[in-house]
Amino acid sequence: MKRFIKISATPCQENGSSRVQIRKEFYLNIDLIGVIEGENIFPKEGTLLKVNDGYFKEIKLVEKINLQDL
Repeated sequence: MKRFIKISATPCQENGSSRVQIRKEFYLNIDLIGVIEGENIFPKEGTLLKVNDGYFKEIKLVEKINLQDL
């Protein structure tokens, strides 16, 4: 069973605004995921993902996954 999936996301401010459109790739623990819809990922808590001191939006799968493996 996979515990982490590779995603890409756009860094943003706490209010969701962002100045740069450079996406970051990293691995996300599946326990933080509320919904997977196609390639889009929606966090359990709100619309933004908080990682350490940063916020991310527009979260997408980088690699195709078999949802039954999660």
